[in-house]
Amino acid sequence: MIYLAQCKELYRRVDRHTPDIDAFKAAALQCPLPPAVELIGEKWAFLILRGALNGLRHFEEFQAGLGIARNILSDRLAKLVGGEILARTPDPVDGRKIVYALTPKGEALLPVMLALRQWGADWGHRRQELVLVDRYNQRPVRRICVLGEDGRELGMREGFDIGLEMSGSPLAMEEMLTNLNHGARVAMLGLPKGPYPIDWGKVITHMITIKGIYGREMYDTWYAMSSMLATSPTLRKAVRSVITHRFTAERWQDAFAAARSGQCGKVVMDWS
Repeated sequence: MIYLAQCKELYRRVDRHTPDIDAFKAAALQCPLPPAVELIGEKWAFLILRGALNGLRHFEEFQAGLGIARNILSDRLAKLVGGEILARTPDPVDGRKIVYALTPKGEALLPVMLALRQWGADWGHRRQELVLVDRYNQRPVRRICVLGEDGRELGMREGFDIGLEMSGSPLAMEEMLTNLNHGARVAMLGLPKGPYPIDWGKVITHMITIKGIYGREMYDTWYAMSSMLATSPTLRKAVRSVITHRFTAERWQDAFAAARSGQCGKVVMDWS
């Protein structure tokens, strides 16, 4: 999950599902997105930027390539020059022409354009058969995504680091793989009725470890832990010290809420 945080007071949350509107409004006043959208968040501005990223440089080239009216093109070019997205300079080859070249600020919009193109293709807004490749090695470029500091792909949903698949259901396994974090581990505890496909591309690219657990190994693990707890007061004390909440099984919603709060150690549910 992606969290936006400048300071605890600014992005305070009432709970994990109820946004703090006052904090949101305070943060919005400092957000750089509105002025950025004001500058480039318009159809022709984006298309001119796309043309510039693809080598268009002269007024006539933009007009012919985009099919845009001269007055609209002139207005948008002036706006992009004023915003320092494009630089307007005489053509060194033909002094009668003007070159509109991307500035470093304009070139920095390349990931934005690629992400928007990717979003349009993913969600059915005119899919293109062209594949973007790296000029250096002619290999397709990676998809645009948000990464954590450790390289994990972040999204709007929380994932899991450990999965226990006990049902043997292909649908359950598919859903689990969809919601796992990068580097997660899966223990296969349920026996499926028959063979079923797995998205190995996701398993490989997300560095997921899948391990089958058989009865003897589970018994050995439980036996070893039970023996250690029975013979070591220090270990029992250490285990108890990290348990901050205990709930009956019927209060499972409260247990999960406590675990999600981030204000707990180990949360235990009792089925006895």
